[in-house]
Amino acid sequence: MNVALYFGSFYPPHKGHAAIADYLHKCGDFDAVRVVLSPCNPFKQNTFLLDDAERVALVRAWTDTCPYLRLSTLEFEMERPSYTYLTLRRIRAEEPDSAFALVLGTDSLMAFPKWRECGEIALHHPLYVYPRPGYAMDEALAFLSEKLPQARVRCMDAPLFPYASSEIRDALQRGEDVSEKLPPAVWEHIRKNHLFR
Repeated sequence: MNVALYFGSFYPPHKGHAAIADYLHKCGDFDAVRVVLSPCNPFKQNTFLLDDAERVALVRAWTDTCPYLRLSTLEFEMERPSYTYLTLRRIRAEEPDSAFALVLGTDSLMAFPKWRECGEIALHHPLYVYPRPGYAMDEALAFLSEKLPQARVRCMDAPLFPYASSEIRDALQRGEDVSEKLPPAVWEHIRKNHLFR
């Protein structure tokens, strides 16, 4: 089975995330799409307003409405900070008969050579790269080719959404209506539970 692994903090999941997941589902390369919720990014300052259980519930509100998505909370069971190579090692060990592709944006592709054991990741997993505002795909690919020529990269012709989770959180804290930027189930979960206020 070919599986797309879509890692992220999804804090909160917005329509840009949903569009990428939908593209992965429809592109024909995968039998399954798995959303891997990351509790702690080693490259970011992690000051989450919600506890782990609420973060999981928030993302599940999105994935449960999409029959082609499966939510993985594996990284919440592992030592922190989360390092992708360790997660991938565990996934490969638990599911040796499946092949896994790693999904990331052009911004993450630029940082990929700094990831721990990036060579190991590239050896075992093709990289499916989607566009991100402010990052030229050609430049990102050229950079990675120079730094990590063994990487197998596929550019995704996915839609570009100018949404940032941080901006959505800020808007929610100001009490603004951001329903147009969020999957309906996510907006309803946030509204009902008064999140990010």
